[in-house]
Amino acid sequence: MIILKHKLNGENNMKSKKMSLILGFAIPLGIIASSSSIIGCNILDKPKSKNSEELKDEIKSLNEKAQHLLESKTQKEKDNALLQNKLQKVTSDFRTKEDNVKLLEKEIQKLEQRFNLLNNKQVHFKENWQK
Repeated sequence: MIILKHKLNGENNMKSKKMSLILGFAIPLGIIASSSSIIGCNILDKPKSKNSEELKDEIKSLNEKAQHLLESKTQKEKDNALLQNKLQKVTSDFRTKEDNVKLLEKEIQKLEQRFNLLNNKQVHFKENWQK
């Protein structure tokens, strides 16, 4: 350990003692911590060596998985497009039916008005006939 002593006018300086104690503990601990982390990294991060056949097989399997995912994605996109078309058709059919209902309601109102007018004319005719 490193212990530093400074003398100021023949007396020990308390600040320098505290600093020397801190440095005395911190420096060796830092060296131990950094060296163990370096050793640990070398042990943990060391890749396993694979031969070329294993690498080729792994690449082939990854390519097959990627192809399968791509096919799945395109199929889902096609299904989504079909569903969107069906939704648009149903929506347009619904709007057409709504429009037809509105037109029928207007026709019913017109017929009711004509019926009321005819009833009124009939009443007037009966009244005039009876006179």
